[in-house]
Amino acid sequence: MVRKVLSYVGVTVAILLLVQTMTVTYQLSKIDSGLAKSLDSTSRLLSIQRSIIQKNEHLQEVVSTTKAMDQQLGQTLRATETVHVHIARINDLNASTLKLNQEMVQYGNKSSGDLLIISQEMSRLTHAMGELHSVLGKLSYWIEQDQSHLEQIKGYTEQMNQKTPGVTP
Repeated sequence: MVRKVLSYVGVTVAILLLVQTMTVTYQLSKIDSGLAKSLDSTSRLLSIQRSIIQKNEHLQEVVSTTKAMDQQLGQTLRATETVHVHIARINDLNASTLKLNQEMVQYGNKSSGDLLIISQEMSRLTHAMGELHSVLGKLSYWIEQDQSHLEQIKGYTEQMNQKTPGVTP
């Protein structure tokens, strides 16, 4: 009889140990699943960070393009100021010409020289405007690229937020 009781007690203890082992195994599998999801999210985050770093490298090109554009605008400004000065001089000469028809030949020669200078400055201005147009085209291209990359990053972030428990968009 004592043996039967001991055997029942032994079986009961074995069953309890088995149930406890199953419970621990179940909890460990949940922890493993959570760690796997966390690892996957971390991998995606690293991928996104690499993408952000790569996009930031393009910012240097935008900065250099902007600097080049600034230089071209400086040249354009100087050429425009020179043209403005010469146009003002021509206006002065024309006013004097109206008053003094006798001196028209002298002032005409001076105007001719000024017009030659204006023509040269206009040629430089045309060249500078062409370069400025090219620089603006490049800047537009990089802005479109950055916008596309930022939309991709936003999509990845939304995917991660949906898969991460407790995060609401």
